[in-house]
This record gives sequence, C-alpha cells and structure tokens, in this order.
Amino acid sequence: MLLAALAAHLKAPNAAHLRDDLGSLGIGGRFTCGGDEWIVTDIGTRTLTAIKIDEKAKADPSWLQGPVYALAETSFDEEDVKAIDLA
Repeated sequence: MLLAALAAHLKAPNAAHLRDDLGSLGIGGRFTCGGDEWIVTDIGTRTLTAIKIDEKAKADPSWLQGPVYALAETSFDEEDVKAIDLA
C-alpha cells in the first residue's frame, strides 16, 4: 500500500505534504503570495518552486513555458509555504 501511495505521488505530485490544504496544488498550479500570482514549476520534499507571473508574462504567455523557464524560479521553503493563498 505504501508503494502505491508513493507511485501515485510521483505520477501527479502535489503539495499536500507541505501543508494539508495544498493537496490540489500541483505542477502548473497557480497560487498567490505577497500580492503576486505564481505558477508551480516543481515540488520537492521540503520545498515548492514557482515562477512569478509578471506583466511581461501576462502580455506574452510564452514566458511561462518550460522547463527551462525564461523567468527566474523562486523556492518556497517550509516557512514560505505558510504564506501561500489558493483563493
């Protein structure tokens, strides 16, 4: 059973292990933090990596295609994840 749960997480990783209510947040998911909108690019054991959707990316969505991304990726550690808002 443990192997099945691990396999399911690897197929479609989400951030539930970082914060209980982040189960719906996976790679490509969007959230807000600090008044900015972000897109998840990777989910690790203790971190979540995302790119900020700035005006340039809003005007030309090709900036959001990756990996490799044209915009800088930011890592959110266990403390930073507390400030993520899904609404």
